[in-house]
Amino acid sequence: MRLINVLIYSIIRLIQPFIKITPSKDGLRLVFFKLKHYLLEDVFRLKITSEKIHKYKISFFSYISFLHMFEAIFVNKEYYFKSKKENPLILDCGSNIGISILFFKCLYPKCRIISFEPDKNTFSLLKKNIQFNNLQDVVLHNNAISNTEGIVNLYYDPNNPGDENMSIIKDRLFDEVEEVQSVLLSNYINNQIDFMKMDIEGAETMVFEELSKKNKIKFIKTMVIEYHHHIKPLDDQLSKILRILEDNGFGYQLQSRFMVHLKKFGLFQNIILFVYNKKHLR
Repeated sequence: MRLINVLIYSIIRLIQPFIKITPSKDGLRLVFFKLKHYLLEDVFRLKITSEKIHKYKISFFSYISFLHMFEAIFVNKEYYFKSKKENPLILDCGSNIGISILFFKCLYPKCRIISFEPDKNTFSLLKKNIQFNNLQDVVLHNNAISNTEGIVNLYYDPNNPGDENMSIIKDRLFDEVEEVQSVLLSNYINNQIDFMKMDIEGAETMVFEELSKKNKIKFIKTMVIEYHHHIKPLDDQLSKILRILEDNGFGYQLQSRFMVHLKKFGLFQNIILFVYNKKHLR
């Protein structure tokens, strides 16, 4: 393995002068990871189940899934936020295997994190990653977030453990189901939340309706929400969550990848909402 690492770093050093835009350190790591994946998994057919990110080791189910999450979280920095505190309080809704938690700990080593992940197998790997890296002030909950408490169905792909698309919304993608315990996010918000990350595959609107009803949304300072548009084709609901945010004094920025075929009707899109409480801008 060490020989492979040296070989890949040598290749990167050779091609780096020809890269017009100088990538960040994590951008170079992504190049390294992709080359490693190609050589070991595609060429030599060796399965890789762990990798090192900065000082942390992360175990995963699939290298492809790991690459996707690493690029979004560490390279594109989708969950980056600024805080004047050394120990900001973070809600991580939809933690998967914990790459976002590692990112927050790299950003603010003393941060406090409340994490939610509903799938039992993914949660087991999440727990392993947190314990192996001896991360402090991280509270893990093996629960789905919904607008009701109780047992709900989680739909998943049995051939793709740890899949990021698992959802309590049946229309999301899958037919296989496991029963999981759901909780109300409002029960975990009693003081200021410095940052909230939410990626819960279509349940975000119902959760925000519940937060607004309980008057808990006002405690959140900034957040990044992955909104899943057109889980049901032609079912346009984005205005619901935007109205909740506006009525509670939040501003927002929207981002989505442009697609050439966008002029078709009812296409699914992931939309990233960067949301900020306007009262904290004064």
